[in-house]
Amino acid sequence: MLWPKIGLKPSWGKSNEVFLESWYHRYIFPSLLDWLMSGEPFTGLRSQLLSPVRGQVLEIGLGTGLNLSHYPANLEALKSLDLSPALARLASNRLAAAPFEVIHYLGSAESMPFEERQFDQVISTWTLCSIADLDAALREIKRVMRPGGVFRFVEHGAHPNPKIRAWQDRLNRLHNKLASGCNLNRDIRSALLEHGFFFEQLECWEMARTPKILGYHCMGAARLLRPEEP
Repeated sequence: MLWPKIGLKPSWGKSNEVFLESWYHRYIFPSLLDWLMSGEPFTGLRSQLLSPVRGQVLEIGLGTGLNLSHYPANLEALKSLDLSPALARLASNRLAAAPFEVIHYLGSAESMPFEERQFDQVISTWTLCSIADLDAALREIKRVMRPGGVFRFVEHGAHPNPKIRAWQDRLNRLHNKLASGCNLNRDIRSALLEHGFFFEQLECWEMARTPKILGYHCMGAARLLRPEEP
């Protein structure tokens, strides 16, 4: 196509770029995420992680609600937290269909609207990779957990192979932009240890048929060495 004047191209403008990015993260990415995470092996991992859950439970990063059908039907109570209204809209049908009461909050794991020592178990599935301030979120998890409480998680993150880790570092900025804040290279296991957790159960593996930069996963149950003071 020839423009009216040589050397000139139509101006797209920063405001249009911001609009497109916002539109992508509001409408395209939430539906894409729901589709990508709804099949195997994710379904089996959710059931394995959540089947032992009991008591007063908090799930951070509810997302589109894919975990809800994997909790025990006789669960005492569930509160959930997520920063994204777009994901909450996609979760609405699953929230309504849950066989137990779910109270969902729009908010950040870095500053939770809950009292101290409120929950027996805190759940995170593919969430810690996307929280902007991971240290703040882990401090909040410790604050709201009761003494003896359990943090159950499944997360992808930093690969132990230095060559793959180097590629994660190189591609992290682009991936972070495309995947609404998700980081390829977070060392979740080390972060939990640094915050005073010990692992009752921990399994780490490379997920089959998954790009290596996304495939290294850890799933486990962790408690605090010393419960947080009230």
